[in-house]
Amino acid sequence: MLRFNWSSALVDHFRSPLQVPIPLHVPGGARFHANARANWAEVSTRSGSAVPAEPVRPAGTAPSGLQFLRTGDPQIEAVLQKLMRVLDRDIPVLLLGESGTGKELLARAMHHDSNRARQPFVAVDCAAIDPSQLDAELFGDADPGLAGTRHKSAPGRIVQANGGTLFLDEVGALPLALQARLLHVLQHRSLTPSGSRSPVSVDIAVIGSTRRDLRGLIEQGRFREDLCQRLSGLAVRLPPLRERTDLAALTQRILELECPGRTLEPSPAVTGLFRACAWPGNVRQLATVLRTAAVLAGGETQITEAHLSDNFAEAAQHAVPAREPTLEEAELDIVRQMLASTGGNISEAAKRLGVSRNTLYRKLRRRPHAPA
Repeated sequence: MLRFNWSSALVDHFRSPLQVPIPLHVPGGARFHANARANWAEVSTRSGSAVPAEPVRPAGTAPSGLQFLRTGDPQIEAVLQKLMRVLDRDIPVLLLGESGTGKELLARAMHHDSNRARQPFVAVDCAAIDPSQLDAELFGDADPGLAGTRHKSAPGRIVQANGGTLFLDEVGALPLALQARLLHVLQHRSLTPSGSRSPVSVDIAVIGSTRRDLRGLIEQGRFREDLCQRLSGLAVRLPPLRERTDLAALTQRILELECPGRTLEPSPAVTGLFRACAWPGNVRQLATVLRTAAVLAGGETQITEAHLSDNFAEAAQHAVPAREPTLEEAELDIVRQMLASTGGNISEAAKRLGVSRNTLYRKLRRRPHAPA
């Protein structure tokens, strides 16, 4: 039996719903790939500091990082292409999209592929932390304590991310006062912890994310426009699962990772339920449904309705019947299918459809609205 000392990089890698096997080398020279499954304990953002670790990079031809997130959907492909171009260019990235669309997964993939991969990846959920604690959480606390007591100090999450990547999840929840302090950090690459007079230099890559309407918050005076501009050197929007064309590919990939070395696929009836589902929880919900179904399926080779949680099956069965697509939506669907068939190759897809690349990009950017 092999035993491992678990680093933060390994924990982060294997907690992902779309992780890949990692290469292992034993003293005798043997080389193989391994998956890990465990019940990871949720760790509070205030418990412990991030530990720099060797990046996990699969050997051979196995895809990793951003490459591994390619599943044939043209919208995701366009997002990945943009992110690959700005890696290690000191350009802040803002990820937009509904809850569960994979924003943190994407941020971790960017860190994995960057020159900072050996350094910490520090994630902070700005909406999950008490606003009264956010200052110390982000910027640190250098409280000298009361007379006669031991000196107390706590490095903030920004300092913990020094040299690596800081992921600010739901950045739209930051209070205005902290927005000003964060803007100062991004501009001057330094911060002063609460209770201290000594500034601390920091070198971080910043990735923000939000499901909120930042433009609306700016108009309401609840978010600084200069901070929004600073955070969104490149802003990309992740499509909800219901708009993606790769449901089958995602399902298969998650099942392969949940059940390595085992054949398991959804039955035709379950596939129909999946297609009818609106997936309000997006990719996160799909991964949860499949993880549960894989356990309930035991040694069977097909996931049936009996292996689905009752509340999911009922919700999917009572889904609103699909309406007839508009002409614009039908045209967009043809474009997406063509891109999927060409592996995301914009030039080849445009050639086959007899249109220019610019026309194809314009159609992909368009978001048709459902008729009233």
